[in-house]
Amino acid sequence: MIKIKKNEEKFDFGWSHVWMNAYWIIGLSLIIISVLIYFTFPFLEIMSFVLILISINLFGGNYVWRRGMKIEYITLPFVDLFSSDEDLILDACCGTGRTSIAISKVMKKGNIIALDRFDANYIENGGQVLLEKNLKIARIHDKVTIVKGDITDLDFKDSHFDSIISTYAIDHLGKNKLKALKEINRVLKLDGKFLLVVFVPNIITFLAANILCLSFISKKKWKRLFSLSNFNLLDEGMINGTAYFLLEKSHNQSE
Repeated sequence: MIKIKKNEEKFDFGWSHVWMNAYWIIGLSLIIISVLIYFTFPFLEIMSFVLILISINLFGGNYVWRRGMKIEYITLPFVDLFSSDEDLILDACCGTGRTSIAISKVMKKGNIIALDRFDANYIENGGQVLLEKNLKIARIHDKVTIVKGDITDLDFKDSHFDSIISTYAIDHLGKNKLKALKEINRVLKLDGKFLLVVFVPNIITFLAANILCLSFISKKKWKRLFSLSNFNLLDEGMINGTAYFLLEKSHNQSE
């Protein structure tokens, strides 16, 4: 019997274990403090209770982030997104490649353009270096073209892509969300599909980001932006605690 050596290379998506470990370390510390307060200063039992609630939130956040690190967690609703097996696909704000890898699992013949500014200071060792490494580990580096660019000012001709996908990126653009959506609409072919996955305020994002989740906009506001950027909403739902929208370029394009 021939024993096949297992590939020991692992994907690295640039998330530091230090700050994720901080969630449970701080949570454990707060539990210890709450117990000390409860037995030492009984009249402060309300404070003790509040600290326990905060620690539970931190433990939950640690679980959410650790689960999200797994490559198999990036399950996306690709149904009806692609027009053919040979689509030219834009992975807008590709980061370190999780979405491009997920696309390659269902698109064996299509070509992927992985676009990002590669300037995120929260990604360890530089985003583009990790992207190249992950694509090689996934053995898809020959079908993915890496392009450095800005999603709010895309250097592609009109109606260039058959389909486009963007995950967990446009929701971080602040006032530039609409500008990015209009650029995506411009480079997408007529009847082309766009899959957008974003964070929205809910219990999952609260566990992961605490009060920072309040900076995410609601699904209702996203739909308003879709209308302003000439997209038709075909489908929507929740996946892994985040919202997804399947959009189509409208035939009635307006300035």
